[in-house]
Amino acid sequence: MYIISCVILFVLCVIGLTDITRFLTLRFLKIKNDKSIILISPLGSEPDNTEVLLRSCITRIRWMGRLRPDRIILLDTGICRNTKSICTLFQKEYEYIEVMTPSEFLMEFSSSKEEFISSEEL
Repeated sequence: MYIISCVILFVLCVIGLTDITRFLTLRFLKIKNDKSIILISPLGSEPDNTEVLLRSCITRIRWMGRLRPDRIILLDTGICRNTKSICTLFQKEYEYIEVMTPSEFLMEFSSSKEEFISSEEL
């Protein structure tokens, strides 16, 4: 019984030390990024695809680490009422989601000197 408890304690110590090492490494080797990253996705008129798209984007953002986007912009390319209601539900839950028309998007980003990188370059 004593050997089993020592093995369990050793495993927990190794896991704890690994977690502390990972935290310190990420803390001190953090790259300072002054540019904001924005994920842009067009929306269609099908509500089922919209919910899948939004859940996929949110899941990807959770796993991106330091390259996590600051905002998700959904381009309104003629969405229906059901799709708009889905988007408003997600906007209430996640503050970094925005819905814009293509003209609003161009007005917001045409004046700034932003660098746009396509998803293939990432």
